[in-house]
Amino acid sequence: MNDLENSPLMKMQRKMLELQRELQEMKFEGVAADGKVRVCFNGKSQFESVKIAPELIKPENKTLLESAVVEAAREAVTRLTTVAKEKAEGARQEFGLPKPPEV
Repeated sequence: MNDLENSPLMKMQRKMLELQRELQEMKFEGVAADGKVRVCFNGKSQFESVKIAPELIKPENKTLLESAVVEAAREAVTRLTTVAKEKAEGARQEFGLPKPPEV
């Protein structure tokens, strides 16, 4: 390796790419309606699946089902965002970077 490839900036770039790949391979599930609705996203924030218990698939449950799907999706996205922030914070600390300002 030459000096450029071994520079702190290149090490940081490699680490961030590694974290990005790791995150993209993860699955994030949100659950609602006492576990009767499950929604899954991948680490790229792409919707992957929804599972609904058969007993909820009735015309009289339409509003409940719609709300449960939204709730489960929000939970999955919140989990994904939390893990991404934790991984970014770990990398920031590893490289001794200052904490970004609060927004």
